[in-house]
Amino acid sequence: MKENAMDFGSILHLRWVRLAFVVIPLCMMGISLIFYLKPRMGRGISGLAVLTASIQAMAALSVVLFFTALRQYLKYKDAHRVVTKSILSEKDLLKGAFRLGRFSSIDTAPNPEHQLDWSENVWMAITADLMDFLDEHPVQANLLGPILDQCEKGVRELLTSDRKGKEDEFSLPLDGILNLVGPIFRDMKRDPEILKLLQVNPSISRRSERVVSASR
Repeated sequence: MKENAMDFGSILHLRWVRLAFVVIPLCMMGISLIFYLKPRMGRGISGLAVLTASIQAMAALSVVLFFTALRQYLKYKDAHRVVTKSILSEKDLLKGAFRLGRFSSIDTAPNPEHQLDWSENVWMAITADLMDFLDEHPVQANLLGPILDQCEKGVRELLTSDRKGKEDEFSLPLDGILNLVGPIFRDMKRDPEILKLLQVNPSISRRSERVVSASR
């Protein structure tokens, strides 16, 4: 219960959320009051117009504040999201990487005129899935190469199984598609966003420190 109270208190520190908590109830009270007073005050056309405009303004303000506060809250929640990591063996990590590539949602029939666009789209799709994978499972830096190799193997199998015997003039031939895959994964091995998600192996780090000390 204390944890929930602390979470609620931290949410109220968000400016737009705090403003929404104050202003929206006041707008609702104002609209209710206008509806209550409208039969008495709005007998003339000008009076009705003013009251109606006031209701619309307060309703619009409430809606804008609500969605602005909601967007700020969702950003806050995403930034403070705690990912529960599950530790997998090296064998299971490689299996997971293969499945990631084998069942990825990529276009398997790229147009010959859009090879660069296809490569960029595949890179973005695989990178997004891979970063989620690295978020969920601790991976040592020395395993990135084997993981990407298995992921590439899965992508190649996906393309081969889907395109075999289905070649036409509107799509690259299978060999041409497979030739585009290698450079995509070579770029991933140097991607700083991927590299910073890797775990540093303490034993490797200690060996590196000893080598540096010895060189001095």
